Amino acid sequence: MRRLSCTLFIVALTLVNAHRAEAQLELCNHTTVGINSVVVYIENGAWYAAGWYRADPNECTVVRSEIDNRYYYVHGEEINGSRQWGDGNSWCVNPTDAFTIPTNRPCQQNEQLRGFSTIDTGDNDEFEFDYSCSDCAPPPPEKPQWQKDLDWSISNSDAGGSTDCPLDYPYPECVISGGRACLMRHAKQSAHDHDCANALRVALVTQCHNRGAANGIAAAGESQVCQYLGPPDPVVSAPPPPTPPAVGGSGSPHPIAFTNQSGMVLYIYYFVSKGGTVDCRNYSNGGNMPPQGRAAFTVPAGYTAHFVFQKSPDPCPVSTIRSEVNIPGGNPNPQTMSVQ
Repeated sequence: MRRLSCTLFIVALTLVNAHRAEAQLELCNHTTVGINSVVVYIENGAWYAAGWYRADPNECTVVRSEIDNRYYYVHGEEINGSRQWGDGNSWCVNPTDAFTIPTNRPCQQNEQLRGFSTIDTGDNDEFEFDYSCSDCAPPPPEKPQWQKDLDWSISNSDAGGSTDCPLDYPYPECVISGGRACLMRHAKQSAHDHDCANALRVALVTQCHNRGAANGIAAAGESQVCQYLGPPDPVVSAPPPPTPPAVGGSGSPHPIAFTNQSGMVLYIYYFVSKGGTVDCRNYSNGGNMPPQGRAAFTVPAGYTAHFVFQKSPDPCPVSTIRSEVNIPGGNPNPQTMSVQ
């Protein structure tokens, strides 16, 4: 199983801030991605896992308004991503909905195990648990002001009586409808057509009311303005994945059945190839198997099917593999395999 390397730092806050609660546990996100968290806490002698608590980049979220125990446990997941924070202890979570789950029972339907890191608050009334990530992408550089001014013009559709210098509009229809946004559509088209002089001229008209902004755009020059407004370089699309061959080609297909003996719900993905490289981006969805469930497939002769059984319904990246196996075609005898 492949794990993403993300670093966790814990900072104990020993100074009391008069603008915050006197006792609280908070999770702070010092990465460039959004993070959802689960916290395990004790209440009336019983332990519970509760989530989800969201923290956007450079934000904190309070998960316990009062620190009434020395130890807590936390698990974090990147929002719309694959990174996870937490190892050691494992407890059940609901991966899609808000929840509060006792930790002393096995996972039920729609629940999955996740790893948790230990938080030792010591004797602190306030405690901050910090997320960090060594392989997260750096934040994008801040745009120069002239680009921000162009963005404003692109989004400003005021027209009619609110239009500045209407006699300077090279496209009079924009005075009646669309305003600066209408002009910027023409400027973008000029940039697309490599008419950079006109693109700059039209862009300057949108800032006729703001001499500072107009000067900044003019100082950037035709080339930079044209490049900013023009289309990006053409995207070279990857070739489409090969279509899996139809079952029952030449030779004898290989019937194969799997039984789930793992005690958990497993999600099935497979890749049929003829000597090709296995790539999780090209997996086909084979459904799922509940505990003691069964799934049947047929592998065409001359091909090999790579089957992956995961604990999570996310085929790529393959970070939650429970089991995987290659099955060649060409064997007419039915075969049954157990997935542990």
